[in-house]
Amino acid sequence: MVAVRWVGAAVVVFEAVNRLVHNWEYAFRQPISALHYVIEASIDFSTVVPAVLSAAFLAYRILHHYAPGYGAGRGWRVTTLLLALSPVIGLASFLGFWLAPHETFPLVWIAPILILEPLAYVVGFPSLLRESAEGRHILTISLMSATLVTGFFWEMWNYYSLPKWIYHVPYVGIWKIFEMPALGYIGYIFFGLVVFTWASIFLAGLLNWDLVAIFERRDGHSY
Repeated sequence: MVAVRWVGAAVVVFEAVNRLVHNWEYAFRQPISALHYVIEASIDFSTVVPAVLSAAFLAYRILHHYAPGYGAGRGWRVTTLLLALSPVIGLASFLGFWLAPHETFPLVWIAPILILEPLAYVVGFPSLLRESAEGRHILTISLMSATLVTGFFWEMWNYYSLPKWIYHVPYVGIWKIFEMPALGYIGYIFFGLVVFTWASIFLAGLLNWDLVAIFERRDGHSY
């Protein structure tokens, strides 16, 4: 039940933002109430986090086994300015959704990570920013590629479903692959990062679990 409420909170955030940018809407067999939607969507979307993390874990193990050096490189320099400026840009994006929704809509999938990652890093929770600072990028690459694949299948299943979602994307709403415009799949790449960081903060804060350690098959019960 806690997990359902937690995922439901994420759904509420994205749906609230969509009320500003109007990038997608839902087609139902018959009208439903707002409460009906929140309950059903919370349960349905509770499968999103396990799907993304499971696919990313598989991608991580494949890359780690067959290309162990892949994703290793120079560490990012994480400065105080970066940690302070990133959340400011993320929060400012929400103002942009209201003032200029057609121009700022791509930030729907980027703004949350600009807020959540610095938060996780400063608090000391496991984070992708810390991984990048230490020159380990394989987890980030795994999340991006795996979520792109899962997104393709979600769009395929959605296309033949009812209820279903339909997109209204300004400027780039062409060359559709199922209901999603081709360039719209880029959003899935960043969505995977949001899912991971959201899950990492939840697991570290409430259960004292280290999600990065779980991916690396270390002791994930502390951080």
